[in-house]
Amino acid sequence: MTGEQADAVYASDLLRAQQTAEPIGATLSLQPVTEPGLREQCFGQVDGMRVDDIKAQHPQAGRAGCASKRTTACRKASPPASSTPA
Repeated sequence: MTGEQADAVYASDLLRAQQTAEPIGATLSLQPVTEPGLREQCFGQVDGMRVDDIKAQHPQAGRAGCASKRTTACRKASPPASSTPA
């Protein structure tokens, strides 16, 4: 990132994110700003799916606004997480 310009560096409050942001911030002469809202979220079976695929395969998630919003209603209506083999 040498030679790049930025006004700020943001990272979630998770340690690994801060450890990644610190050398980037140092290179840019910026102190990283931690923000809990930047944490990754898990959405069970719909994790990594395209919005159109979620709407087609999980219509209950689309009705709850899950395909376009990450809300509490979305998490409640999301399909269950896939089970892990024992």
